[in-house]
Amino acid sequence: MNKKGNMLIILLFCIILFSTIVLAYIMDPLRIASREGIFLGDKDAEITIIEFGDYLDQNTSEMFPIIEEILDEFSNSTKFIFKTYPQTNDSILAINGVKCSRSRGKNWQLHKKLLSENLTKLNNTQLFEYAGELNIKVSSLQNCIEGKIYENIINRDIKIANKLKINIFPTIFINSKKIEGIQNITTIKEIINQKLK
Repeated sequence: MNKKGNMLIILLFCIILFSTIVLAYIMDPLRIASREGIFLGDKDAEITIIEFGDYLDQNTSEMFPIIEEILDEFSNSTKFIFKTYPQTNDSILAINGVKCSRSRGKNWQLHKKLLSENLTKLNNTQLFEYAGELNIKVSSLQNCIEGKIYENIINRDIKIANKLKINIFPTIFINSKKIEGIQNITTIKEIINQKLK
């Protein structure tokens, strides 16, 4: 093969390699999760914390006050995203309740309420009671849930969780570092401080 032919093969190889790297970056599930439009904290923060949990999981509920304390202490340097990985129909109801509260600006309040209650089951009556306590219009919430407005987003988040091999609740990513199960606050602080150095 002549020199020109060799150069073409090398160029083709470089294009394929570059395309593969770019595609892997674009399709990276953690990167997709980090682009979530609903978050707490600073969108340009040095630290992104992504938690995968279930509103009706005891470990996720137990981890909630620790996450709150972390977000309070590192409020200027963290962005927090909560991704749901529902295990039951009750869990899907809880997710829909939170997502349907977004347009009323109450989603984080309902998020906090559900996790604070340490629930293992949830029905419409309970959800609407919590919504009423938070001054969320129940009829609008009900219409949103029944209309399955967020079904595609919930399914997308399930796919992301599956790609990231989420097997334990909660699973937390601090930037790209994966931490599984309930953690004490000291461990999380140490990881964040290391990342901030």
